[in-house]
Amino acid sequence: MSAVRRRLPNRRPSESMGFTFGEPGHEIEYRLTIGRDPVDGSFREFFLNGGLPGSDLDLFLSDTAVVVSLALQHDIPLIALRLSMAQAGGFGADSARRASAIGYALDLAAELECASLPTPSHGPRR
Repeated sequence: MSAVRRRLPNRRPSESMGFTFGEPGHEIEYRLTIGRDPVDGSFREFFLNGGLPGSDLDLFLSDTAVVVSLALQHDIPLIALRLSMAQAGGFGADSARRASAIGYALDLAAELECASLPTPSHGPRR
């Protein structure tokens, strides 16, 4: 782990998306924004909001996102954060379901990160 925080410039690329999470009939709308390092494109910022603006849930998500951002800026890999999140029990398709919106948002971030990686080139086929 790096003890030095990788500070970001004031202007940097980011991606935002909305998603719902929760038990059927009790879903909550969330907003995720991920900031990238403009030099290498890696994720370095994580913003998450949900519920009513200013509510306890919204503030909890915002504070948690600050901790995730600091971890990313100290070179903690996104995969390490994802593997640390709780999973809900269940059977079949639900057996690996995330227990919280924070874990789900980290999964979405990982999907974005994988989608943005260059496809390896294997050279020309003969």
